[in-house]
Amino acid sequence: MKDAPAFDFYPERWLAGVAAMSKTDQAVYITLLCHSWLRDGLPGEEPPLKRLAGTKVSPEVLAKFPLGGDGLRRNARLEQFRTEQRARIANSKSKSTKMHAARYGNKKPPSVAPSSAPSSAPSSAPSSAPSSAPSSPQAVLEGCPPPTTHPNQQQQQQQLTGARGRCDLEEARAYAVSYSKGNSAGIAIPMHVVSQWHDAREAVGWVTVKGGLDLPIADWKADLRIFATHYQKNELSRPNGAAAAKRAEREPPAAITAKDLPRL
Repeated sequence: MKDAPAFDFYPERWLAGVAAMSKTDQAVYITLLCHSWLRDGLPGEEPPLKRLAGTKVSPEVLAKFPLGGDGLRRNARLEQFRTEQRARIANSKSKSTKMHAARYGNKKPPSVAPSSAPSSAPSSAPSSAPSSAPSSPQAVLEGCPPPTTHPNQQQQQQQLTGARGRCDLEEARAYAVSYSKGNSAGIAIPMHVVSQWHDAREAVGWVTVKGGLDLPIADWKADLRIFATHYQKNELSRPNGAAAAKRAEREPPAAITAKDLPRL
């Protein structure tokens, strides 16, 4: 694995570790740390170390780079930073790979095999075969066939446009009226809540964010019920929430009232 071009540097730890060193030893120490990071270790012999440092390496600085079993000198603290940084990079790549696989699938786009025999001269006779020119601008630029939609993408698009994953406002209002009258939980879905929910889902393309991924809504009815439940809890937690709840009990559930009209 190729390491990053920089390593973690903590000024407080550095100043405490070099407090007893001379200014020359401090300069040699930081120079050798940089070479060790880029080279993944320092040579064990002193002449190459002197060439890297630009001057003779004192025993105090040399003690900071003990000789390892592979014949190279390394600083223990620097190697700890290297190990931690490699773990962070590997974890980040793993997350990126999982997100890419969840969104686009694991299949790679089809590759075009190179022609075995290049054409020697353009033909002046008209071709009788139908034109096979690519239909997308990207394919025209790259000389490749247009990319195909992965089955996972097709399934997501069907969920976005299907009856379960998306609805119009009137359909949502009709369901809210039916649900408010018949549910045993006593949860009413006012019309302005339906409008807020529908506008929120339209604004983001009928997806929800989970774990950093944009996932299509599988069941809009369930999503509306969850939205209304959270709305009711938030309303009851407000100072005037109890009064609003009593007022809602006296009014027909899920009915359009004058106070709802400005918010539609």
